[in-house]
Order: sequence, then C-alpha cells, then structure tokens
Amino acid sequence: MGTLRIAFLALLGLWLGGAAVTAPRAYADDKKPSLHIVMPIPAGNGSTVEGPVGTNVSVRGEGLTLGAQYQIGYARADIGCQAGMRGFDGVSPAPAQQDGTLTATVTWPDSLNSIGSTYVMCAQNASQLGEPVVQSDEHFRVDSADHAQFTAKAEAASAAGTATPQPDGTFFLGQQVTITGKNFLPAHSKLVAYLLTGQASGASDLLPPVATPLTTSAAITSQEDGGVTATVTLPDNVPTGNYFIYLVSDKGTPTIPPALVASQAITITQAPAPQPTATAAAARPTATVAATTKSSGGQPVGEIVGLGSLSVVLFIVGVALLASAAAMSRPGR
Repeated sequence: MGTLRIAFLALLGLWLGGAAVTAPRAYADDKKPSLHIVMPIPAGNGSTVEGPVGTNVSVRGEGLTLGAQYQIGYARADIGCQAGMRGFDGVSPAPAQQDGTLTATVTWPDSLNSIGSTYVMCAQNASQLGEPVVQSDEHFRVDSADHAQFTAKAEAASAAGTATPQPDGTFFLGQQVTITGKNFLPAHSKLVAYLLTGQASGASDLLPPVATPLTTSAAITSQEDGGVTATVTLPDNVPTGNYFIYLVSDKGTPTIPPALVASQAITITQAPAPQPTATAAAARPTATVAATTKSSGGQPVGEIVGLGSLSVVLFIVGVALLASAAAMSRPGR
C-alpha cells in the first residue's frame, strides 16, 4: 500500500512539473503577439514600405510578454523570421512595456543594400528563446544603395542685395539657400527643412520647438528619381554661429523619428554692409568769355579782336596794291 502511495505521488509530481513548464507566458490581455512597421508609414496592414539604406524603420509590437526584452531583427521576406531571423548589429534589445507593447527604431544598414530586396522585421524574446519569433505583417523594400543626402548653396545675393563671395557652407542671416538632394525615396515623399543648433539626438529634436522650420518658396516633394530641389530662407534673427540644416520626411513624432533624415553643417554670419554704388562725376560747366570781359589792361577784348582783324585786311590790300603797281611798271607792257 505504501509503495502504491509513493508511486502515485511521484506521478502526480511529474504531471504538475510538466504543467508548470508548459504553462503559457503572461501576454497582455491574452492578445496574440503581433508586430507592425509604423515608419515609414504603410498604406495598410500587410503592405510594403520602402526607402534607401539609412532609412529609419520603426516597429510597434503588441501582445508581447510583459517586461521581456526583445531582440529586433530582420529576415528575407521569402524565408521569414522563424527560419531566417538575423539581428541588427549594434541594436540592443527593446523592453516590452507592462501593457505588452513595444516600440523600436533601427536605421537600415548599409550592408543590406541590394536594390529591390524585400525583408520582414522580427522580434524575439531574448530571455525566452523558445518562444516563437514575432514577424511583421508589413515588408520593407530597399530602393537605393546610398543614403538620402543634399547640398546647400547660397543664392546669388543675400536678402539685402549684397554680393555673396562667402566660402562654401557659410551663409548670411536672412539669406536664401538652394537645396539640391538625391535618394529621397520613395518618389513624392513630402519633406520639411529645419534649422538646428546641433545634431539631432532623438526624435523630438526634429520637431518644433527644438527645430526651427525654414521658410520655403514652395512645398518640398521628392521627384520620381528621389531628387529634390528647393529654396529655403534662413532666419535673420538668430545668433551667428554654427548650425545644421536638416531635410526630413514630414511624419515624425516625439518618439518615432522621420523615415528620411539628412543634414548639412553650416555657419551663419552677419552680412557685410552694402557698398555704395559708384556714379559718374557731374560734368563741369564750360567757361565762356563774354564780349564785355575786360583784359588785364582795362580795354575790351572785343575791341582788341576787332583791331587785329582790320590790320590783317589792310595788310592784304596793301600787298595786292604793291603787286599791281610792280606789274604795271615793267617794260613792254
């Protein structure tokens, strides 16, 4: 009897132990774990988003194990996370909150630069590797092997009309700046230009009031090939010094950065004072001598001129008379 009791208790212990090992994890609200790409913003569940290398890809998980740390990774879309997940280098696990949600952002690495390749995002419980890997419903497609980038050049003249022989990267207060960019994909991405006092360190730095929106001549939208051309105006009421112009996609939030981010370091200085324009000197009036002007001896100049002319006439008449007399006095005439 004692032997049977011991055997029964042993079997009961094994059953209870097995039940404890296989008990389900504590998921929030008993939701099925899910993962979605939320930036770039998808057209809908299961759709494909796209961008160049360097794109900020943000995911949101729901129904995850409370308080667990999740490793964020990727897999080829045709293989899937369960069989082909790889972790992103340098990306630490992200914690699931007490409501079972998780938000994480990774910058798409330069090494995954095969244009047209499509991937899914993955989240794996780093402390419970036996759990199934959670896979995103949406896909990410690589559009370009180069980052979104731009150059900034001064317009021909400042807002005050001053010529601009300043070095590259140096601009005047209130000056117009031409932005020329590439790889802002997908096509027709809406963009915003900001001025920052330093490099952005988080999503909130790319929104006002930290970021100062720059006035633009028109809305900034990328072209079919990802190119961008825009004119922005620098503020005229900021201290001179070093700044950064940022060109970003327009859908960032305080916790989720924009998908496309590019920056250019600049220096803002005071515009030199306008130089006066040289004008032709006024023509000096031509002096005229009046007929009544007196000479140094007090005799009218007109009278002197008249006497000189009469003397010349008399001299000519005299010469003619002498020549005529000489001709008449010759013999044989």
